[in-house]
Amino acid sequence: MSEEGTTEVKSRTIPELSVDTQILERKLQSAEPGEILPYEVLTASIRRCVRTEAYSNLQSARRRLERAGCHFETVRGVGVKRIPNEDVPATTKAFAMTKIRRISRRSARRLLSVDYNRLSEGAKVIHNTALSVFGAVSAVTQPKTLKRVAERVREQHQKLPVAETLALFAKKE
Repeated sequence: MSEEGTTEVKSRTIPELSVDTQILERKLQSAEPGEILPYEVLTASIRRCVRTEAYSNLQSARRRLERAGCHFETVRGVGVKRIPNEDVPATTKAFAMTKIRRISRRSARRLLSVDYNRLSEGAKVIHNTALSVFGAVSAVTQPKTLKRVAERVREQHQKLPVAETLALFAKKE
């Protein structure tokens, strides 16, 4: 705790980072927007496979650069691509919404496979709460619902307040 009573967060400094992470960070940082850095090139730069044993080093380098505004996505089986600034919102939205929707649907299916009648009252509350939330998440991440929100954002030229966004989700077409 500091003198003001707040908790200090100790971040890792460059000397504390792994040498491999530092090398990968520099390699990624040198990529031009739109450029793909093949896994083979990244692996050769540290002489360890970035897909297996040095995977965490690659992820650390990507995370550090992302905090500085340098974004990457994976190109399956090929390597890592630096995303141009203009493409970050669209690629992030597409990836996140698809993943969130898939996870919520898969989780709901898992819950629906349990023998509900054999659950305790407490477990039934958790079960029904989770199903309710997963159903809502699945509904609000549907493409037509997202389109409705995008249209309102386009009209207002800014992000929407939470209450207004929720109202759009409730709206029937």
